[in-house]
Amino acid sequence: MTIWNILSRTRNKASKQETVLLALLPVLPKILGVATRNAQQKQVKNDILCDLIEVIFAPIVAQENSRVEVECIDGKVQLSFPHLSAWIVDHLENVRLKGIQQYQYVVCKVRPVQLGSYLSHSAVKRDRKYEDLFNKFSDNDQQAGKELTDHDFKCLPRVFWRLLNIQQSDLPKPDILHVVYLGIFETYLMKWIIGFLKQFKRLQLFNAIWKSLAVYPGYSAPNKAYSGISQWTGKDMRYLVKVILPCFAAALCRPSTVERPIFTKALTCVWSIVDFTLMC
Repeated sequence: MTIWNILSRTRNKASKQETVLLALLPVLPKILGVATRNAQQKQVKNDILCDLIEVIFAPIVAQENSRVEVECIDGKVQLSFPHLSAWIVDHLENVRLKGIQQYQYVVCKVRPVQLGSYLSHSAVKRDRKYEDLFNKFSDNDQQAGKELTDHDFKCLPRVFWRLLNIQQSDLPKPDILHVVYLGIFETYLMKWIIGFLKQFKRLQLFNAIWKSLAVYPGYSAPNKAYSGISQWTGKDMRYLVKVILPCFAAALCRPSTVERPIFTKALTCVWSIVDFTLMC
């Protein structure tokens, strides 16, 4: 647990102890082979997680409607109302907290004129709708269960439904490493780039360019070809974002007349995603 307004230079130092460990969530062993037992175990695991979250945050929930005097850095005392406002998660944790399917496709239903606006009321209505559907499913309404699964939800209670005054749609805050670097960039963009280079027989040239990169301040040169790297760290991904566009452009040099418009579109696509990633 931490508080919101801590400078990054302080937050990133472990010696400052800006985070407090509240609990370690248990990981139950998997039971494979019997579908009924698997379903029962999923129910048990979800119930345990819901119980633990309720116990862990019970002190905060108890204080939500009570004001607490907090001494601020400027020496003044402010009235504070403790509230759970964010949960930094990766994709799999987000799946567990929201009770959604792991490989669902997210569809944006916001109108173009509403993009950039905070539509809190819509999220609240949507959360209440799914909670009502689950309650009907718990009362043996199979149609409600089908509607939940049609929207890529699991027929299990959400983790934060028991906590009052918490808007679950705003709670999970995906971190940049897992969503942007390991998600959009490494999982989708790089796989597409490798497939593209294979199709036009330029992967060997790309690997040669990749291995020839020199050391530079703020950049550590790789000692393997790109195809030979099996595991990426956050630092490796940040280095990759800095050099992927020039490496990709160099690998697409001297295109034929037929290849030129295709390569131009590919470079524009990679350029746009790199710009977006560097802005995050």
